[in-house]
Amino acid sequence: MMEPREKYEDSKKFYGDIKNCLDTAFEEGKEEGKEEGLKQCRIKGLKKGRIEGKKAMIIEIIRKGVSNNMSVETLTQLTGLTEKEVLDIISTLGNDDK
Repeated sequence: MMEPREKYEDSKKFYGDIKNCLDTAFEEGKEEGKEEGLKQCRIKGLKKGRIEGKKAMIIEIIRKGVSNNMSVETLTQLTGLTEKEVLDIISTLGNDDK
């Protein structure tokens, strides 16, 4: 039969082992979470960059089209935007582009 002191020491070791396992798992989980978070940020950043690039390209197409007297109908066909969307962009362009 174990003495109370031995039981206590064994329970301390068991607790320490479990705590170490949990701490290790927690730290590994944090690292995996950070890596996954960075990966998701990169993906979102690339997507956002592509979207912003496409928007800038469409605006430039409309700006050049307007300066070359293209019709709104032609600009909608070139950009894939609706007539209203094209007109909204045209309204934001400076007067020197019209």
